[in-house]
Amino acid sequence: MREQTTATVAAKDKPAPTRIASVRAKDNGWWWEAVDAGRLPIQRCATCQTLRHPPRPMCGECQSTEWDSIDSAMAGEIVSFTTLHYPQFPGYPSPVICAVIRLDEGVNFVTNLIDCEPEAVAIGQRVQGEIQTIDAKNTLPQFRILAAG
Repeated sequence: MREQTTATVAAKDKPAPTRIASVRAKDNGWWWEAVDAGRLPIQRCATCQTLRHPPRPMCGECQSTEWDSIDSAMAGEIVSFTTLHYPQFPGYPSPVICAVIRLDEGVNFVTNLIDCEPEAVAIGQRVQGEIQTIDAKNTLPQFRILAAG
């Protein structure tokens, strides 16, 4: 019984877990650097001008490997969403509202909706995003529902 009490006390003294750091690699490192700088870039094919997200090395339309990017205004509408009640994930609020946003630029973007209750979310609602520092390892685009009208 004494060991269990000591373990419980030790667990309470540990800092709360944070989110797992985003994976940054050759094909998406530039994207994360832009997000860290407060921008939401969208990759664009330099040959056919097709926008794509998530970043990848080759255009799915014309197979070009040449690209640049544009910055999103971070405005769009909800095209799909789900609410995750269980399990609770360390470093995330509960419940987590995960949504697919059709950005006004025309690409879909998977993100979290913040500052709202699950019952308030509906397909077709307008949203606006912002870049937020979540913890020491993560800076992420997050979206809020805009007031109707």
